[in-house]
Amino acid sequence: MPLNATNLVPEFDEAVCERVKNYCLLGASNHQIAEFLGISASSFPNYCERFPQLREALRAGRTEADATVAKSLFRRATGYSQPAIRIFRQRVVQSMNCSDSSSETITEYETVTVPYYEHYPPDVSACVFWLKNRHPEMWRDKDNNQPPAEDTVEFTMKIGHADGSTTIDNSTTAEEDVCVPAPLVVQETS
Repeated sequence: MPLNATNLVPEFDEAVCERVKNYCLLGASNHQIAEFLGISASSFPNYCERFPQLREALRAGRTEADATVAKSLFRRATGYSQPAIRIFRQRVVQSMNCSDSSSETITEYETVTVPYYEHYPPDVSACVFWLKNRHPEMWRDKDNNQPPAEDTVEFTMKIGHADGSTTIDNSTTAEEDVCVPAPLVVQETS
C-alpha cells in the first residue's frame, strides 16, 4: 500500500477502497483490514472518521455481505429448489459380426448427464433463528421456571377429615403443586 511520504498516512484511492470492500465481503474484521492497510488496529477508527471513502467502502462491503447472508438464511428457512445435474455411467453393448460367421461382443461405457431440480426443505433451526432476530419480543426464549404474574389460578379445595368434617380453603395462588391424600376411612362390617 502506498504511503504518503510527508506523514506516513496510507492513500485511500479507488483501488484500495475496492479491496477494502472485497475484504468486508469475505467477512474480514476491523483488525484484519487495519493489517491490510498497514495501520494499527487502535488507530483504525480514527482513519474511518478522517477518510469518508474508507468508511463508505466498509459500509458498502458489510451491507452487501449481510444482505447475502440474510438471503441465504431466508432461503434456508423457507426451503428452495435449484437446478442440479446427476452423472451416470451407462454400459453400451455392441455385437459385431465377424467374417467367419461368429460374433464378438464389445462392451463400452458412456457418460450420461441428467438435469433435474434438487429440493431443499425448510430448516427449522434457520426458521427459529430468523424469527428470534426479526421479532424478538414474540419469539425469544422465555424463562419457563417462573410463571408470569398475570397467570394466577383461583381454586377452592374441600378437605375431608377422618372424623367426617370438611374444611374449605379458598386460595388465589399456588406456590407448589398441592397434593392432598384422601382421608383413610375404615368402616367395620358386621
